[in-house]
Amino acid sequence: MKSSGERWEITRAQHRRKVGRYRRALSRGLQKARKESGLTWEEIRASGLPSRTTIQRWENGDGIPTLPELKFAALDVYKVDERKFEDFKLWLREGDGPTTWEENGKGLPDIPGFRTLIDLEDVCDTYRMWAPVVIPGPLQIEPYMHAMFAVSPTLTLSDAKAMATIRMERQAKLVGDVAITAVLAEEVLMRHIGGDDVMQEQVQYLRRLTAERLADIRVLPLSGGAHCGTLGEFYLLDFPLDTEEPPTMYCDGWIVSHYTSDDKKLASFESRFAELEAQSVPLEDFLT
Repeated sequence: MKSSGERWEITRAQHRRKVGRYRRALSRGLQKARKESGLTWEEIRASGLPSRTTIQRWENGDGIPTLPELKFAALDVYKVDERKFEDFKLWLREGDGPTTWEENGKGLPDIPGFRTLIDLEDVCDTYRMWAPVVIPGPLQIEPYMHAMFAVSPTLTLSDAKAMATIRMERQAKLVGDVAITAVLAEEVLMRHIGGDDVMQEQVQYLRRLTAERLADIRVLPLSGGAHCGTLGEFYLLDFPLDTEEPPTMYCDGWIVSHYTSDDKKLASFESRFAELEAQSVPLEDFLT
């Protein structure tokens, strides 16, 4: 049974997920309306709208317009019909609040692509993860996180605390609300990050997620030999049809994180994940 504090954290995280969904709908809606208007950036600038940088921030979800700005952009410049504008107003009203990153990420290094992943997590309904080295962030317990952050040469203590808060909130938003499948290389469980006690607690948490059907967690045994996931971890996100979000692949990099919805690239990662999943076994079977 969860404590009142844990329930409050989950409720707050779910509220942020709702804010993120509406914010994402607004940003995609504005981008689509601009493109369908056929207007060039020069014509948009001449219309009296804010700068291109401001408009791109709206379209990226890094900021939102005021209601008068939205009305002018949608109705007067992009010529959106009144019925569609009602959707825009709903998205603006419900998306007017701090997102997970805006609330907790102030002052943190902004890795291109990572903020987009957090935005997409607010919208996705299916999340698949391949993890060849460490437990995926959204499935880590807090002591495991801090053990990871402790060996990062660029993170200060305050940055590590903020990153842990973001990661815990991401977890609260996703677990129980999104269909999660994670395939872990056996090496992940062999690496005792944080020491034996932390790793034991981490594994018990993964077992609980599996037992409560909150996630499908699988292990790729070392005895399986060569596999197609040696180049590194990646995540696959799928979305409800009404969001109009295309399936997306995300992977971390040393300097820049990458994401793509390109059909050909996506098909390659879909195929890789299917092979890794087929070679893996359920976590409980592996442990027993």
